[in-house]
Amino acid sequence: MKHSYSSLQNLDSCQQLYLLENIKKVRSRHRPLYFTIGTAFHEFIGAWHMGLPHEACVKKVDEEFGKIDLSLLNAEQTADFHMDWARVIGMASAYVERYASDRDQYQKFLVEKHAEIELIPDELYHGYIDVLMQDASGAWWIKETKTVAASTLTEAYWQKVKIDNQTLGYAFLAKKILGEWPVGVVYDVIKKTQHRKRAQETVQQFCTRIRNVYAGKEADNLFFRREYLLNRTDLKRWLDDYRQKIARAAEMRRNQHTRWTMNTGHCLKWGNPCGMFAICMGGGEIDPVLYKEKDETGSKKEDAANSKAASDDKQGGGPRDAADAGSKRTASVDGRGRPRKRKSGGRKKVSK
Repeated sequence: MKHSYSSLQNLDSCQQLYLLENIKKVRSRHRPLYFTIGTAFHEFIGAWHMGLPHEACVKKVDEEFGKIDLSLLNAEQTADFHMDWARVIGMASAYVERYASDRDQYQKFLVEKHAEIELIPDELYHGYIDVLMQDASGAWWIKETKTVAASTLTEAYWQKVKIDNQTLGYAFLAKKILGEWPVGVVYDVIKKTQHRKRAQETVQQFCTRIRNVYAGKEADNLFFRREYLLNRTDLKRWLDDYRQKIARAAEMRRNQHTRWTMNTGHCLKWGNPCGMFAICMGGGEIDPVLYKEKDETGSKKEDAANSKAASDDKQGGGPRDAADAGSKRTASVDGRGRPRKRKSGGRKKVSK
C-alpha cells in the first residue's frame, strides 16, 4: 500500500478519519475553499517556474477555482469565493515579481514531481514535490511556499520548519528523483491579507489592489524567505519515525479486528469541522449528497492534494539504508452540517 505525509497525519490525528479518507477513499463533494486557495496559489507559482506567461498562470488558478460547485455555496460563501480568487491572483502576481531573480540564480527547475520509496517491505511512501531548483554550482534545493496567518509567523514557527516531517520526507523523494541528495530547503512564507473587497469595488479592482499591497511598501512585512541546510540527524530521525508509522498503519489494516477509534479532539481543528464530520455525527452513514466514494473519486494526484512539506550539507551524503535503494446558492444545512433537502438515494453505513 502507498502512504503519504497527509495519510499518516490522518492516522495520528483520528483513526476514523484515516479509515474513511485513506482506506475507504470517501471524499466530500464540497471541497473547502482553503484547499482550493492553497492549491491554486501553488499552481500559479508552478506555472511561473516552468516559464509560462502571466495569462497562463492565471488560467491555472481559474481551473482550480472552477472545480468548486457554486450551487453548494450560499451568498456569503459565494462572495468569499470571488474575494479568495482575487487574493490568490494578487498575492501570486506580487510573489513572482518579488522573486523574479530566482530565474537567474537557479539554472533549472523541476515542477510537480512525484516519487515513491519503499521504507519497509511492500509498503511505499510517496508524494509530490512542488519545486526542485538547481543552483549555479549544480546543487539542488527543495522549494517550499506557504501562506500563513500573521499570528502564526513566530520564531518558533521558523524553528519548527527545520524539523518539519513533510519537508524531510521530500528530501528522500528528491533523492529518488535526482539520484543525489538535495542540499537544503528554500522556504518562502507569505502572510495572508486581511483586506476585503469594498462595496463599490469590482473583483478585478480588488485583485489589483491586493497585488499593489503585496508589491508596495508593506512587502517586506508580507514576504519572508529563509534557507537552511539539511542534516543527517534530522533525516535519520524521520526515517526511523516513518518506518514505525507505516508499520503501524500496515498492521492495523491487516488486522480484521481493528477498531478504528474516533478522536473528537480533532473534529474542529482550526475552528472548521473535519471533512468527515457529518458522517461521524450521523452514526457512520455516508450521505451521497455530501460524499462520493472510491469509484467516484478523481485522479491520484487530486486525491493526494486533497488528503495534502530533508540530507546533509553540501559536502556530505545522506543516510545509507533501504530508503536509498527504494529507490452561487446552496441548500441550508442542519446542525450536523447536512443539507435539509436531500436527493433520493440510499445511504451506506461505515463499519467502525
